[in-house]
Amino acid sequence: MRSTRQISAVNEDGRVSIANTSHLIGFAYVGRRITLRLDGHLMHAISEGALIGTWPCPIPGPKLSTLHDARAAVGKLPPPPLPAGSPRAQRRVHYDGKMVINNQRLKVGPRHAGKLVTVIIENTHFRILHGDEELAIKPRRDLSPHHPTPRPRRLEEEQQSTNS
Repeated sequence: MRSTRQISAVNEDGRVSIANTSHLIGFAYVGRRITLRLDGHLMHAISEGALIGTWPCPIPGPKLSTLHDARAAVGKLPPPPLPAGSPRAQRRVHYDGKMVINNQRLKVGPRHAGKLVTVIIENTHFRILHGDEELAIKPRRDLSPHHPTPRPRRLEEEQQSTNS
């Protein structure tokens, strides 16, 4: 059974209390309202519409239905927050479900053919989004920073720049 629990606030120690046990969420969330989603053997913390952490669920399955103020979870989990300053690119998915970014072919599947997707280039992987929906996370083969190759200058352009 999936259940969701709205927690009023994270206490001054960065912890929340559920079913008479305390769990560390993080000092960055002190005083904020969060939602705990208990999905079988996992507990997910959601703040401001973004997934902020996942831990093993401390409450056994049979006890989930006895939680006070718990309600059934609906919908999918939100994606984790995007790192600040990550470069983005937009690409249209080819009819065969593939696209190229940073000289690497990525396959997201033919059911996404024709969609305009946003690719967030992170340190070790590409995160592929269509609107707010995360379609895929693909590992990067080349982990060096991407710098586009400058286009070759024409001879006339070089002569004009040296004459000016």
